[in-house]
Amino acid sequence: NKPTIGLINVVMDGDYQYEQELPLGLAAIGAFLRQEGYRVIFKQCFASRGEKEYDSSSKVEADIYGFQLNMANYRQVTEVVKKIKSLRKDAITVFGGPFLTSLSEGILENESLFDFIVLGEGESTIYELLKAIESGKREFSSINGLVWRDESGKIIKNAFRSLIPDLDILPFLARDFLDSAGRDPHDNGMIESVRVVTSRGCVGRCSFCCVNLYNKVQPGKRWRGRSPKNVVDELEYLSKTFKAKIFNFSDSSFEDPGEIGKKRTREICEEIIRRHIPLSAKIYMRCETMKTESDIELLKLYKRAGIDIIIIGAEAGSDYELKLYEKHATLEDNYR
Repeated sequence: NKPTIGLINVVMDGDYQYEQELPLGLAAIGAFLRQEGYRVIFKQCFASRGEKEYDSSSKVEADIYGFQLNMANYRQVTEVVKKIKSLRKDAITVFGGPFLTSLSEGILENESLFDFIVLGEGESTIYELLKAIESGKREFSSINGLVWRDESGKIIKNAFRSLIPDLDILPFLARDFLDSAGRDPHDNGMIESVRVVTSRGCVGRCSFCCVNLYNKVQPGKRWRGRSPKNVVDELEYLSKTFKAKIFNFSDSSFEDPGEIGKKRTREICEEIIRRHIPLSAKIYMRCETMKTESDIELLKLYKRAGIDIIIIGAEAGSDYELKLYEKHATLEDNYR
């Protein structure tokens, strides 16, 4: 008798692109738990729209409830949790998100209705937590990446979990609501963009970035990429299943890590072209990586594959500021 998991996206108007889009973290967790045989229910809670949104979220029938917690939705998530606990006193609540890395212990100390916090990549941590709860032994001390409260009320922060080395073992992100997204009246294609993550981590060391923070606290390689075939399989699935045509590759820097990364992105583009997948895609990229004539040819290949928007991480207009931010790029790189 596996528990049912309710993953509730508490979001404020203005903090999402369109109503059918799930946060990448919740979508990854839900897909992974389904792969492991759990029933997962997703719920969109548009908290700006009033009490009825809180009420409908609290009525999700589940045993364990998961939330992505951040600065913007903290108060609203707390209200949803209060309603859930008033209806189901035995319900278990779990929280994740980059906001929690440095504040997890204080949050559990001050929020008695919050039961567990997951730090970093959450798939394996939540899976082990569910197995411990199912066993009835409630032994959590060996679950890396978990912050929890023991029987005496003491907050315990376990060691960080190692990063997942092979991303190809993970299922594609859950896309529960995309079939009801807005449609183009001419070809019935989706009119919104779909976010796809082809990698995790970053080889940059920018002082302002939460990705860089996770690189410092979680053991493992700074950057890990999905194989080109795995990436394009997902693009083809989204294209055929939902008629998705506009994609946002939400990697920290698409061309990472160095020459190996460029070879990987070349193979991704060549596979998109080979399979005749019609798309328009946006990527994010640093400034210091494309310096040679062969790099210009690679950018041309990007365009032929459908990558027609590049968001360049220039960050600053002087070498002094770039040094403060610990950017690898120089002002000359940015101008080029």
